[in-house]
Amino acid sequence: MKKHIALFIALFSSVLAYAGDFGGMIDLKGTSAADALGIYSKVSNLELSIEPAVTNVYRTINLSIQSSSRKDVLTAFESALHDQANIVITKLDDKRASVTLLKK
Repeated sequence: MKKHIALFIALFSSVLAYAGDFGGMIDLKGTSAADALGIYSKVSNLELSIEPAVTNVYRTINLSIQSSSRKDVLTAFESALHDQANIVITKLDDKRASVTLLKK
């Protein structure tokens, strides 16, 4: 499974790096929150500052999106992480984002 995720990240990042936009479908089923954050980091080109409590989240993420817009893909990732694992991504600047657990 890890090899498939690494291959997905490499291919998806390459497509976005050259095209700037994504024309296709993402279908993640049962992906760990940690792996989903890794994919998000690669796709967004953001360095993630992850709160230690987030590393203890053992929920899986399911995400299926078909879009030609990088913004739509990132928004879908953020929404899935929020709704399915209570993880919040807050952009700090153009290169960094913080990752925290939703405070209840």
